[in-house]
Amino acid sequence: MGLKVSSDELTNGMNALQTLAGTMSTKVVHGNECSIVIARREGGYHSRPHYHESEQLNYVLDGEMWVFVEEEGFIVRAGDFFRVPANAVHWAYNRSSEPVTSFQVHSPPLEPYREAAHGLYTADEEPDPRGDSVNIPVDSEKYRQAERDVLSAADDSRVG
Repeated sequence: MGLKVSSDELTNGMNALQTLAGTMSTKVVHGNECSIVIARREGGYHSRPHYHESEQLNYVLDGEMWVFVEEEGFIVRAGDFFRVPANAVHWAYNRSSEPVTSFQVHSPPLEPYREAAHGLYTADEEPDPRGDSVNIPVDSEKYRQAERDVLSAADDSRVG
């Protein structure tokens, strides 16, 4: 361990949740109060609705994708920031063929005990991540319908 690690030294993690389609790779570091995730979602990636105890702040580095929070949906592109409140059901859908990369901060740390997560601690510190924030999948027709409604309205506005 240590307070610094090179991205090249980190193991790529994969989807934390079973997806509807596609793959996501991640690089994850954490301390006791928050975690940082660099997430790369390949073209066609579509996560399942889920929630976690962590508040999540995001910055889109490249690409674009749809993000759904509860029953609201919006498209995010490179240079955009967005927030997912703690315990809010959310998911992402990369409808393009190009990858999208985002920088995410979760507080408390999201799944700090995952195999690919790397703790940044001094030799004298005992890792003690706050909380037990894990991804919890939600299977609900309400969210599938919300996605269909949002995407249908967006597709209709492009045609009209």
